[in-house]
Amino acid sequence: MMDPIFIIGIVFLVLGAGFGGYVVLHKQMVMVPLEEQEKAELELMTCDEIKLKHEQGQYWSFTNWKIADAKVKSCAGITAPTGGGH
Repeated sequence: MMDPIFIIGIVFLVLGAGFGGYVVLHKQMVMVPLEEQEKAELELMTCDEIKLKHEQGQYWSFTNWKIADAKVKSCAGITAPTGGGH
């Protein structure tokens, strides 16, 4: 017969694998479509609409935030810093 510690360990492994599987499933089934929908909306937004959304900072992914940030900077005519010295 197996020691109870091994049985407990196996139970934790099974529960951990089940939870990990759920996280991956949730990412693929829920988050990815939301991120893609938001990306499509960002491409259609005007500069003023993106500025309002960007001020609130409510994005589904960091990638979408970077897209919006680049668009806000291009609307304002701001360029990225080049790292020049004094």
